[in-house]
Parts: sequence; structure tokens; C-alpha cells
Amino acid sequence: MEFFNTAYVFLAPLLILLSLLVNNQYKIYTQNILAVANVLLIFYSVELVRELYAYYQLATIMGFEIYPNNKFTLGWFEIRIILIVIVPFLFLIKKISANRLLSLLMLFLLLYDVGMRWIKPSKDLSFAVVNFPTNNLLLQTIHYLSWLILVYALFWFVKKLPNQLTSKRKNQTKNMFSASQMALKYLQYWFSASNSKGHGMHSPFVFDFIVNVLNDDRSFYAYEQVEQRRNELLHDKTLLNIQDMGAGSKTLPFKQRTVASIAKSSLKQKKFGQLMFKMVNYYQPKTVLELGTSLGITSSYLALAKTDTKVITLEGATEVAAIAKKGFQELQINNINLIEGNFDDTLATAIQQLTSIDFAFIDGNHRYEPTVNYFNQILQASHNHSIIILDDIHWSKEMEDAWHYVQHLPEVTATIDLFFIGIVLLNKDFKTKQHFKIRF
Repeated sequence: MEFFNTAYVFLAPLLILLSLLVNNQYKIYTQNILAVANVLLIFYSVELVRELYAYYQLATIMGFEIYPNNKFTLGWFEIRIILIVIVPFLFLIKKISANRLLSLLMLFLLLYDVGMRWIKPSKDLSFAVVNFPTNNLLLQTIHYLSWLILVYALFWFVKKLPNQLTSKRKNQTKNMFSASQMALKYLQYWFSASNSKGHGMHSPFVFDFIVNVLNDDRSFYAYEQVEQRRNELLHDKTLLNIQDMGAGSKTLPFKQRTVASIAKSSLKQKKFGQLMFKMVNYYQPKTVLELGTSLGITSSYLALAKTDTKVITLEGATEVAAIAKKGFQELQINNINLIEGNFDDTLATAIQQLTSIDFAFIDGNHRYEPTVNYFNQILQASHNHSIIILDDIHWSKEMEDAWHYVQHLPEVTATIDLFFIGIVLLNKDFKTKQHFKIRF
């Protein structure tokens, strides 16, 4: 472990410089390696404490006075050693593990003795913190690199690298709920929601929705072919370069993922895709707007439910959109218009192509402000019988806040919470604003 400080002296300046000069993608890799190099200094700090203790024991046995009259004094040497021991443990904190200022501080602390030796040789008992070995340099370098790779792999496995993705959309927002929080929220929803059979439901519209849509267990013609397409996507190992414009955009501007990994993490469950098919089939909208095509499974359900309905779907990632278009061709869907680009730029254009919006599904950005903004734009083109669905309303604190904002809008007369999606109604037949939770 004595070589770790020496390796750091050579490696840290290079990584700090590269993190300032290279482009964003490689900058993240250099920051991750710097974080691991910083953490490896923990081994050196522990070794340093052990050596200091051994030096103290030896001095005690031989009767040496470490300090005159055995009075401890806090000088630069003591401060430096304390910092060298403490600072590496701070690098365990993910937010500062690749902090350049702290890294430069460690570099200065480790180089200090060497610099002093070059200027003026020392004759006291102080030992140099940095030791440049001349023997077995290759073996020690290999040893250090082995540890670097091992700890990097360990940190990657436990998702502790400073720029590592940690979730469906990236690890995404600070307010995203953990799996345990989601489980607790789902239990709360389940016990507070009305049953899915319609018993005791006094709203005629919602009762009709439960009986004729939620509980419609017919197997429609499109189900098998859309699910066959889903199965193909789940086994597609094609690598895509993706630009994430939603809640996962704070890490890499571009990231590579296989089609299969996107299908596993991003596609709506079968029952929700088929629910939207049944809603379009039952309510017969003439226009449908979808924000967030992804791989096109939900889009296919929406379009196949009523083949003369005009469906416009928006997707921000070009290569993902290409996969969706391929699926539309395989399924022989001709009533979908896919528009590529950031929703901030394409939504207004899409709305202009529709005389009004009868049915909308918002699944493109899981942050509060964009979601509210998109909803308000859609609301302006909606009417009394429009139905708007928001995806993942309990996915994060921001999405729950957006859902509550929508519920309190004066134009909204009723909402239906199915936990993973929220249905918004504007129908004036609801004389008072009502909010329903239904098990599904």
C-alpha cells in the first residue's frame, strides 16, 4: 500500500487535467477514475497511521522524546498528517468523490515533503510522506492498477461512481422515490382505492368506465401482434445512441443502450397498453396525441384501436424513433405521424396539426415544470369530452406535485388515480370536482 501515494502523485494531475479538457463523455470517465484513485488513498492513510503508531512505540521503548518535555504541539507537520488521514475518507461521499479542489489538496499534501527535500535537504527525523520507489516499479504499478480496477468495479456494482446512472431514467432526479417508498405508496393506494368492480360508485361516468373499460376482458385482435412485437424488442441486442431529454438528462448528453434494455425499463406494462386500447375503442376519439413514443408499443395500441383515428406521437431520441417506425411498418399501421425532437420545440407544431385533442397521453418528461407546461398546452386544445392521461404520477415527488397541480385546475372536473397512470376528465357533467382511486 506504500506505493498508492506515489501512484496518486502521477495519476491525479493527469486526471484533473483531462477532466478539464476532454469532451463531456470522456470527462465523466476521468472523473470516475479520479474518484476511485481518491478512495484508494484510504489504504495509504491507514498504513500511515500504522507506521506512526509503530514509530511512537519505538520512540517510547528507546526513551526518545517525540516532543520537547513531552508537550504536544500542533504544527504544519501534524496538520498535514491529520489531513492525509481524514480527507481520503471524505471521498467516500459520492458528491465530492471526484472534487478537483480536494484532489489538488491531497496532491499538495503528498508532494510537500518531496518539494522541501529538493529545496533544502532535511536532517531531522521527519519522514517523507511520498516515497518514489526504484525497485520493483513495474510490479508495484501492476499491483496499483489491479486495485484501481477492482475498486472501480465494486463502486460500479453498488452504483457509487459520481456520474453513474442509477435508475430507469437516470438515476435520475433527486426526488425519485426508492423501491421501498414506491412499495409503501402502492400499499397506501391499494387500501384507500375503490374496488375495481364498481360497487358503491355513484358517478355514472366512472361506473360506466369501470364496467365497460376496466373490466372488459375481451381479447382484441391487436393484442397478440403488439405483444409479439414487444417480445421481439425484449430480445433485440441492437445498440443505440440515445439523447435523453427527460428526467434522465443530467448525466451523459448521449448514452448507449440496447433496444432490449430500453424495452425492459421503459415500455408500459401490457395491461396499461391494452387499457388505452380499450379506452380508444370505447370512447372513439378522432384525434390522439402521445408525448413519448419510446419503442412504439403504446403508440401501436392507440392507433390499432381505431384505425381511422389520427395519432400524432412525439419522440426526442432519433434512434429510438427509428425502431418505433420499423415496428409501425411491421404492424402495418398507417394512421400514426411520428414527430422527432424536443417536446419544447415540437409540441406546439403537433397541436396545430390537430383541430382539437380528443385523447392525450403524456409520458415524455418526469419533471414538474415540463409536465405542467405540456399539460397546459394540451388543455388549451382540449374540449369537454377530452381525456388526458399522465404517466407515472407517483414516480417521484415532482410527478406527484404535477398530479396535484392538475387536480386543482378549474378546467379539470374529475380525475381517476390508477397509481401508475392518472386519468384526467374535463367533462362538465361532473357538477362538483371529484377525485377517484380505483384498484387496477
